[in-house]
Amino acid sequence: MNPKEFKAKITKKGKALAIKLPKKVVEQYGLKEGEKYRILPKSKKEMRIIIG
Repeated sequence: MNPKEFKAKITKKGKALAIKLPKKVVEQYGLKEGEKYRILPKSKKEMRIIIG
């Protein structure tokens, strides 16, 4: 695993699935609750997340 990579489990939040971000990632990208994002599918096993 390289320094820019992290592992986490997908969890369930109500009827939706959720991916929890480690505090280090949240701080590194300056993420805030309620911030909008887009998900761009790359393949069946890969996606890109765009913040803002």
